[in-house]
Amino acid sequence: MINDVKEVLISEEDIMNKVSEIAGMINEDYAGKPLLIIGVLKGANVFVADLIRKIKIPVILDSWQFQVMDLQQKVQEQLKFLKILMKILRVCMCW
Repeated sequence: MINDVKEVLISEEDIMNKVSEIAGMINEDYAGKPLLIIGVLKGANVFVADLIRKIKIPVILDSWQFQVMDLQQKVQEQLKFLKILMKILRVCMCW
């Protein structure tokens, strides 16, 4: 797989520096507050793992997966999603 890469656009060091910068901002902004991080599967796994390693405050972590669907299914799923999100937010507000 590594041989398939023709050009590296952003170095690993640059990425890790940016992750550290983001984690630092989160640590400042959410000090003493509840923090919920939701990673969207499958692409966010590595980023979220790197990020939460650098976050120094308690984290609630969840992963969500979405799928392609027709319009009627999409509306029904969006309503379910909103209901779930509201429940999660209520739990976090009580934390």
